[in-house]
Amino acid sequence: DFVVESVLKIRHDEGLAEWYFYNLGDEHQEVYLVAKLVGEHVDLGVYFEPDEFPPGNRKDLVMRGDTWIFEEPEDIEDFLFDELKYNHELIMSLDVNNTGSQNEEDLVDVYFSMKHQGVQYGSSFHVPDHSGIGRIIASVAEYSTDSAYENPAVMLLEIGGEKSEDGGLVSMLSGCSINLSEVDVLKSQVEVPVVRKKPSLWEKIVKKAAQ
Repeated sequence: DFVVESVLKIRHDEGLAEWYFYNLGDEHQEVYLVAKLVGEHVDLGVYFEPDEFPPGNRKDLVMRGDTWIFEEPEDIEDFLFDELKYNHELIMSLDVNNTGSQNEEDLVDVYFSMKHQGVQYGSSFHVPDHSGIGRIIASVAEYSTDSAYENPAVMLLEIGGEKSEDGGLVSMLSGCSINLSEVDVLKSQVEVPVVRKKPSLWEKIVKKAAQ
């Protein structure tokens, strides 16, 4: 059973969509129930934060070598981090056969394509808002693959960064869609007291992005 520790809500600037990221309070990994609302249509998914891709601002990602999520700038010697554009195709080497091995020969290149909506921009709100910041800009880039892989969906989320040349804080979520019937009863933090073992990912994101 999971208890919802916190919720991040992102609303599209033009009201075309809303995303709700429910932090499920897993002790071992950041796990989220994600609900996307487009009109009366609801998509549900379970996503996790890959250990291989910890959150960081755009400069952090480039400096640590994760340039593969961005298109190559015209001048690689002279560019602005906050002007980099996300690649429309992400290539990830994955253990699709669940061998548990990280040997290169056991990994398969899986191609994730950005969905036709492209990068979507909006405002984010964290509940509960321990930072006291309130609204902060955000963007969502959604990807999917046709390959036979148990987690065929990837999302790149960027929070804040409007006042920083280093860009906002970028995180990657990997997961899959689920049916509404697969969702058990979730108790809100208001209903059940929660002993927080570590800060929520989204609290860390909001606080760092506001600095």
